[in-house]
Amino acid sequence: MRKNSRRKERNTSRIESLESREVMSADPLADLLGGGLTHHVIEEDTAQYAQPATTVDDGMPLATHHEAPPMAEHHDSPDFTIDWDTIPTIDDQLEQIDQFLNEAHNQTGWNTVQTNYGLTGAGQTIAVIDSGVAWDQAALGGGFGSNYRVVGGWDFTNENDADPYDDGPSGSHGTHVAGIAAANGAYKGVATGADIVALRVFNDAGDGYFSWILNALNWVKANVNSFENPITAVNLSLGVPTWNASTTPSWANLETAFADLENMGVFISVSAGNSYTDFNAPGLSYPASSPYVVPVMSNDDNGLLSYYSQRHSRAIAVPGRSIVSTVPDWKGNNDGTHNDWATKSGTSMAAPYMAGASMLIREAMEFAGQGNVTQDQIYSVVNATADQLYDTSTSAYYNRLNLSAAIDSVMPADDFGSTIATANALGSLTGQATTRTGHIAKLNDVDVFSFTASATGSTTFSLSNLTHELSASWIVYNGSGQSIQTGSGSEITFDVNGGQGYYVSLATSNGLGHYSFSATLEGQSQSAPPVDWGTITYNQYASLASTGELLRHVVAGQNGTLSIAAAYNTAEQAVGIQLYNASNQLVGSKSGANGAARLDLTTTAGTEYFVKFVGVNSDIDVTLLNLVNASGSTVAVGGTSGNDTFVHT
Repeated sequence: MRKNSRRKERNTSRIESLESREVMSADPLADLLGGGLTHHVIEEDTAQYAQPATTVDDGMPLATHHEAPPMAEHHDSPDFTIDWDTIPTIDDQLEQIDQFLNEAHNQTGWNTVQTNYGLTGAGQTIAVIDSGVAWDQAALGGGFGSNYRVVGGWDFTNENDADPYDDGPSGSHGTHVAGIAAANGAYKGVATGADIVALRVFNDAGDGYFSWILNALNWVKANVNSFENPITAVNLSLGVPTWNASTTPSWANLETAFADLENMGVFISVSAGNSYTDFNAPGLSYPASSPYVVPVMSNDDNGLLSYYSQRHSRAIAVPGRSIVSTVPDWKGNNDGTHNDWATKSGTSMAAPYMAGASMLIREAMEFAGQGNVTQDQIYSVVNATADQLYDTSTSAYYNRLNLSAAIDSVMPADDFGSTIATANALGSLTGQATTRTGHIAKLNDVDVFSFTASATGSTTFSLSNLTHELSASWIVYNGSGQSIQTGSGSEITFDVNGGQGYYVSLATSNGLGHYSFSATLEGQSQSAPPVDWGTITYNQYASLASTGELLRHVVAGQNGTLSIAAAYNTAEQAVGIQLYNASNQLVGSKSGANGAARLDLTTTAGTEYFVKFVGVNSDIDVTLLNLVNASGSTVAVGGTSGNDTFVHT
């Protein structure tokens, strides 16, 4: 249940900055700075739109409210008024929302990452230190506790209880931040499979204190491994707007906690601050200026820094302008259905995007076999693969997140060929297992293997040591590259003919992973030895019956041509001929047609063969001939002392 009643928000048309409220901190450390601890956000009402006027209220500096102060704070004419003729329709608004979100994901390469890898941050938890999280929001899991995505948390404000719900009237910020990092709904955050811990340090009035933040950070330290999935990222979309420096203030009291979390491998993403136009010089708000955290700037959809964003060479630029994310129902349409969304701008929106991205990069690094991943390692990958943007205001270049390039640089290269032409050769399969170890590191990756069957029988490919989410999908091809069998799961078995070549492809139907497999061949077992027809010169057998396969043993009588012919009843099944050597390898085959099949083979005297007649037929006449030996222009024909007749064509 929610802790407090929430009022229905007045649907005014405004652009609101929480910093403009100048919420004063009761924390003595914050008071030393002479300014409040605030969120780094600019709210945008997507229900109605306002048209900006050409002037800004001189009663409030533009630097503190960025675009305009809330309507309620004006004592004279407003900066914005509703143009009733230009309010967009619901369809128009949804289209704009799609554009905002897709542009952010396209710009960072998140969509490409999903197409290629499908990384979600699963197996990790993010701690959102903010105004709480509306855990009943459907895109955030719809509940609170171990059976939901918001797995736990604490309210460190004056309420001091185990329910960190995002209460109004000054709330919604934490829910919006959590959605950017991890929402999985109509609009998707960055790490859609990650769990969330909600740590509330701003109360209903929007007041926040450093002592509450310190308690929240210490709580994270104590509970990093308390949940099913460890806490690997912390997000703080907050800061002191009157600080702009490369260093920490003398009164900073969070540094020990930050250092401890960094040493534990936790990625700490902090908004850089929205007060650039107050200073017009590079610098960071606090706690973004801490050396133990990753400061995050905001960039627009054109790839350039947002005008309000504080900036520094150490910071990473991430989309933070007009970002669509989750809000509590009371902040939306208050209809009792918890599926509300809103658009906000600020470095507050950029920081959780970076936090979610860190979880995907960590997932990729761990997939590649890197253990004990640290914040510095993730930060190094981000910087090494970043796009550069030029800022005319500071005449400097800054790094902008390129998530796709970061993931590409970390994931392992393809280890086996993906086509029949580039198949990895397993050689001749026997009863002795042939093994390989590999990985499917892209959703469209296919590993193809070739082999020759040493004997007629059945071949089994059996997977073991599967990791991550790999769901095996198999295709078996004959030597001509034609698909003859498909399958899924950890094993596939199929029939083979001795001496024939085959290809087997392994892919994934869902998820990546590492694997090992063994391939074995089990030769056909016979309930009784084949009938021995002995040495072949000129042999005939009439009215043989086959229930599917008829196997005979023969020996070539002389060097030359061995001919095997079968005539069968066309009213029944066609009969084909297969010839195997003494090692049970197929050396020749012919299919039956129009009541007859014939196989010719050059042989040497004394060679053993197994002749198999394939097909169900009760009337088969067989002729075996091994009398002719051609050498150049000379033909020698064996036979009796009687007269022979020859026909030359």
